[in-house]
Amino acid sequence: MTARDKISSLCLVIESWRDLVLAPGGERGEASPPTAARVLNSLLALVLLVGAVTLSLVKLNYNWGWESVWDSRQILFDGWLTTVSVACVALVVSAAGGFFLALCQRSFFLPLRYFAKVLVEVLRCTPLLVLILIVWYGVCVVLHIDNRFLAGVFILTLYESAYISEIMRSGIESVGK
Repeated sequence: MTARDKISSLCLVIESWRDLVLAPGGERGEASPPTAARVLNSLLALVLLVGAVTLSLVKLNYNWGWESVWDSRQILFDGWLTTVSVACVALVVSAAGGFFLALCQRSFFLPLRYFAKVLVEVLRCTPLLVLILIVWYGVCVVLHIDNRFLAGVFILTLYESAYISEIMRSGIESVGK
């Protein structure tokens, strides 16, 4: 192998590395990188992230005590099932509530339209944790709702209905007349 062949093979290696590391065209969004470049860069990012977390945990030198978690696994599983069931029921109910709010926002009756708009904006701008605290310690106490399952469904339904109503309203408005 001559020196010229070695240089040309080195240039090919450098060119292939440049294809894997740099975006095509040099500008963002101009063209999509090759699949191999996306896969390798994603794996590299994942390995770096896992390595950083692993090094941090190794240096921590803490006894985590997972035995108590294992002893409470049935309680944790029941809590997980309750959480999933609250979320599923709230999603179904909030789809109907979101559709109703979307129709109210399109209403010809102005007080109803603006009430729905204000309600949606207030619910969308309120963090979920704040809404949970306000409804649980305010509304549920006033209405004497002690069932945590119903309160959770009610809170999540309020929160999700606001977002779903905006999705449905924009879908309705995007359809031509």
